[in-house]
Amino acid sequence: MDSHEMKLHNSEMIPMRNSGVELLKIIGMFAIIINHMTQSVSSINYHMDTTDYVIDLWTATTDIHTLLLIIFRSFGSFGNSIFFISTAWFLCESKQVKTKKCFSILLDVWIISVIWLIVMVILRSGDIAPAYIIRSLLPNLFGNNWYLTCYLIFYPLHPLLNILISHFDKRTHFRVVSGLGIPFLLINSIKEDLLYATNLTTWIALYFLISYIKKYHYEDIMKKKMSFLLIAIGIAGYLFEVLITDFIGFHIGELKHQMLHWGKNSNPFIIITALGLFVVFMKHGYRSKIINYISSLMMLVFVIHENIVFSAYTRPLYYVFIYNNFGYGIICLWVIIGSLGVYGISLILAAVYDKTLRKVSHKLSDLLCGFLTTIYIKIEKKLIKA
Repeated sequence: MDSHEMKLHNSEMIPMRNSGVELLKIIGMFAIIINHMTQSVSSINYHMDTTDYVIDLWTATTDIHTLLLIIFRSFGSFGNSIFFISTAWFLCESKQVKTKKCFSILLDVWIISVIWLIVMVILRSGDIAPAYIIRSLLPNLFGNNWYLTCYLIFYPLHPLLNILISHFDKRTHFRVVSGLGIPFLLINSIKEDLLYATNLTTWIALYFLISYIKKYHYEDIMKKKMSFLLIAIGIAGYLFEVLITDFIGFHIGELKHQMLHWGKNSNPFIIITALGLFVVFMKHGYRSKIINYISSLMMLVFVIHENIVFSAYTRPLYYVFIYNNFGYGIICLWVIIGSLGVYGISLILAAVYDKTLRKVSHKLSDLLCGFLTTIYIKIEKKLIKA
């Protein structure tokens, strides 16, 4: 979920960006924000004086509002899948790593993290947990925004993956997809702590799957009926998982607290839905400078709205206020309203950053990239000669 990352994807792989895909990314970011806002109303925050506002989403329930919030919690995985599939589809044709863009992302993330830290230190008169201060000063190392950290690890690997793929015949490619997809997508979605699965292994498995589909089944996937069938199967499958888990939870005590189990990045139904949406929006593409520019801000929106210090100390206050003054009769609507507000404010701040500090950031990142590259090459030469 990113924008500079998106800008990264777009500028390096699509000479003229398809605004249909860019619009899907904008929608995907809204889904991610809804997920994060739902996390704040369903997670105990020890920086708050009360936990009365917290809603338990893990336990089986008959309340329709709670069930909707459970679905909202999976929107993050839907958004993540949309962004990664949009990336993977075009990275399949890429043969190089643009190091300067990686450094640019790293520096943007660090600058925004430090700015938020300074702002929150001032607003809270220095009352910030030491752990948050350390993590804010080293945001990429600690993976404060996991998607970006994982992307910066995956991105340099993609040319190597493409070399492997270029040497596969169809049967070998299919076997690789099966060999990675079964453990890291299927099994991992059922029980995620098996086989050393991580978000990175999930992405690698998904990358091989996307490349296989694009290489051997492009015409099939581009058929209108196929894309809508994927969306229908994905949504129906995910809803079935949630509802059957809810039903079983009332009859088997050991499975009573598993309602959020299926909202994972590796869930095949979530991936299928995202793939179907991607195809639909890509096929109905158009050109819009406004849409493309807004999409180019998505990484900044992601980093701004999901800053660890800001989200920990301020986002729960929104729900404390709602709970005390209005109650939770229309809590799903309050989540959406809050998400729209966060999205709007983050987008404005992202545009301001883009027109001001980002220009400086790009120049600094280019200098840093050149400096470190020069040092590395010198060390490399010495080590090779040794």
